[in-house]
Amino acid sequence: MRPALAAFIILALAILGSGSPAQAQRANWPAGSWQASCRSANVAGQVFTAECQSDNGSWRRSSISLNMCPGRLVGNRNGTLFCEGGGGNIGNLPGGSWRASCQNGRMNGNVVSASCSTGSGYRQTSFSMRNCPGWALGNANGNLFCESGNGGGNWNRPGHFPGGSWQNSCGNARLQGHMFSAQCSTGSGYRATTFDLRACPSRLLGNRNGFLFCER
Repeated sequence: MRPALAAFIILALAILGSGSPAQAQRANWPAGSWQASCRSANVAGQVFTAECQSDNGSWRRSSISLNMCPGRLVGNRNGTLFCEGGGGNIGNLPGGSWRASCQNGRMNGNVVSASCSTGSGYRQTSFSMRNCPGWALGNANGNLFCESGNGGGNWNRPGHFPGGSWQNSCGNARLQGHMFSAQCSTGSGYRATTFDLRACPSRLLGNRNGFLFCER
């Protein structure tokens, strides 16, 4: 073989070989509409991560466990990755950071259930989306909680849940007359807490170390 031809073949093989890791990485990407509005994608194990564009044009880092997407179809909803189709009503699951540490997500009516990481294992947990108008959940020590309180609609009107930042760290909310109760994060777990809304004219509540308080 001529030296020039041999050198050309070696160079061609080197170029093809250098592109294979990127091609292999791209081959692991899920399908779906996320590709039209996300960038900097990466797959690590079963966790898919990308920077996705939100409705206001900003970019947000988002992750999702592909175990939750049997059809491996992923979309972008306002900067948050979510399952598109793939069986049942998987595509209707809420967004939020819970997708990176939970698996086997299912929705029955308004209740989301999943197996979520506690840091040392997984536990079965559920959450009613009636308590989360922002439609974004997180995972705290194996417990689902509402990450966002945006888009509250009628929640600030009499007879409905109060507004305020409690929605970011509390769940399982209930309203009986003037007494509002919820399970709120203490930073290391959750505790049941109750508040009389007659003591809060603004009807804006917050959570301080697992206790509801009036945000004025």
